[in-house]
Amino acid sequence: MYAALEYVAIGLVAVVLVISTLSSMHALVQGVKLVESEQLYTVAERVLNKVLLTPGRPINWGTDLTITEDNMTDFGLALAGSQEPYVLDPDKLMRLVNYSWFGNPAFLDPRRVASLLKLEDYGFTLEFAPLFTLRATPLAVDPDTGVAVQFKVTAINYEDMPLANVNVTGLLLVLYSEDGCGLSTPADVSYALLRDSEITGIDGSCILDYSSGFEALKPSLPSSGDKVTYVLILYGEWYGYRTTSHYAPDQGALDVYLIGPYVIAEYAVDAPPYGAVLLKDEAFEALPDYSKLVEVQKVVIECVGDDPGDWTPACRVLNRGAKLYQLYRLEHVERLASHAILVGCRQGRLFAYVASKYPVEPVRYGLLEEVHAANLVVLTRLVQVSGYSYAVRLYLWRWRE
Repeated sequence: MYAALEYVAIGLVAVVLVISTLSSMHALVQGVKLVESEQLYTVAERVLNKVLLTPGRPINWGTDLTITEDNMTDFGLALAGSQEPYVLDPDKLMRLVNYSWFGNPAFLDPRRVASLLKLEDYGFTLEFAPLFTLRATPLAVDPDTGVAVQFKVTAINYEDMPLANVNVTGLLLVLYSEDGCGLSTPADVSYALLRDSEITGIDGSCILDYSSGFEALKPSLPSSGDKVTYVLILYGEWYGYRTTSHYAPDQGALDVYLIGPYVIAEYAVDAPPYGAVLLKDEAFEALPDYSKLVEVQKVVIECVGDDPGDWTPACRVLNRGAKLYQLYRLEHVERLASHAILVGCRQGRLFAYVASKYPVEPVRYGLLEEVHAANLVVLTRLVQVSGYSYAVRLYLWRWRE
């Protein structure tokens, strides 16, 4: 009997030892995971501060298109010389944009950027989204000229929810040419500017109405609608936070990027817009400063077409791949300019190349493969880009757990 009790006691002791060992191992594993999580968080903090608080090298890599991921020595998005933290350079940000409908020839390879950030063992994605954006829909169009004279504007936050109490200012830029799209260029281009402001309601929308101003302007416009086009530039302010956007009837006619002084457009002789040409070697710059509103700048053609003999160094970098691009250079770009508008002809009708200095939709940049990592860190910061507010998120994970 005593022997049986001894066996029972020994068995209980063994069970207690096994449970104790398993508990210790579980605590050890959890401790290791906690340490790894804290280490990943530390790495994420370092990376995000590096990206948002340093300008990279060379510091002018945003505006100099001859600087690529191959000759860049350091990566950062901060505006060089800024005295404030979390102020980003809009041109550097635009070099991370790669719209699905029009690839960016100045785009930086994220694999090389990961190497510059010493992230060989990590995956990362950066997201940049305007704190809120403005979307315009025409409600009424003048039947003779095709100019929209009334718009519904909706304010949407970065979580795609309507936003009330946004102060919206819309600048309706009416562009026209008495000469129209004849056989000879350049031709004189004139413009008129109409302004309206409203505040969004509880549904996030408001109505901008230019009807009366346009009726007064209409007698001075050409009688043919082919000689008239327009662009709506939008500015929004919500409790100190600002955004900008635009609408143009021909915004899908030609896809463009504005990076530094350069307007980059796709060159394709066998695809739309067939035969698109600039009507005049000038560009309109839209400014949020309402005392100036629009300025006219000289445009220099860097390259149009497929003749390498006429290409500048910037053209050679952009056209190093299979596709060809048109490149125009503005002789001066106002620091606070939000858009550049070039007037062209397509199929005998005036249209506008509208290039935004800022991303027109949320941007995802990095190694965009689907993340399966159990250990993932997400950090968020609020930044300023020329006074416009953006939310930035960094997703960082280890390739191997």
